[in-house]
Amino acid sequence: MWPGEVGVWKSTAPILFPFCGFFKDDTYEFRGKEYHLKGNGFANIKEFEVNLISDTKAEFSLLPDEETLNGYPFDFAFKVVFELVGNRLKTDYVITNNGDDIMPFGVGGHEGYYCPEGIEEYEVHFEKSVEGLVKDNVVLTGGGKVVPLKYEYFTGSLLFFKNPEFSSATLVHTKSNKKVHVDFKGSNHFLVWSKPGAKFLCLEPWYSYQISTYPNRDLEKVSGIVILPAGETFVAPHWAEFSE
Repeated sequence: MWPGEVGVWKSTAPILFPFCGFFKDDTYEFRGKEYHLKGNGFANIKEFEVNLISDTKAEFSLLPDEETLNGYPFDFAFKVVFELVGNRLKTDYVITNNGDDIMPFGVGGHEGYYCPEGIEEYEVHFEKSVEGLVKDNVVLTGGGKVVPLKYEYFTGSLLFFKNPEFSSATLVHTKSNKKVHVDFKGSNHFLVWSKPGAKFLCLEPWYSYQISTYPNRDLEKVSGIVILPAGETFVAPHWAEFSE
């Protein structure tokens, strides 16, 4: 994993909840009332309770407090479970609505994978062609299934896939064949992000997507938002498999 670096990107693998992305002026609405919450929610800055630690499994939980309720007025239980299975790391986001009304939410991973040689020695391989789903300046090979990475793709931008027909992506180092394969079946959005000159690439399975230039402020109308009925639980899994 990318170790984080102040001045480049200080995070490593933030968890995004209760939505992914940014509202204009950090303001959204639910049932006609305004709420204020910074981009990508609060899970990435909150301290979780430790439920379980073992050689192969770790489980953490987050519950509402006064601060979260001011910006997100829902009685949630959010659990994150990491489990090592051989050379694979499974991550489960488990969200429960403990309230008596619907609970709209988004959740997503934002793992940064370390590319010590720089990302231009790497490619992203998809299981299906992404031709027509990426910007015009993105070069594709392998029948449209391979994106040879260039820093220019991430100059104030990213690669974004809405409701993709694929459910996995693989980061490949072209000179050593080292790989990180990410499986995200069920996620309704997928992002690939880095920064010019940085030595990391993020492969991000998301549920929901909102950017500050969108006029929409209604939480229930955010692209890909999950509407969870009262008393129900939603599980968002993804896997990362490491190989050389």
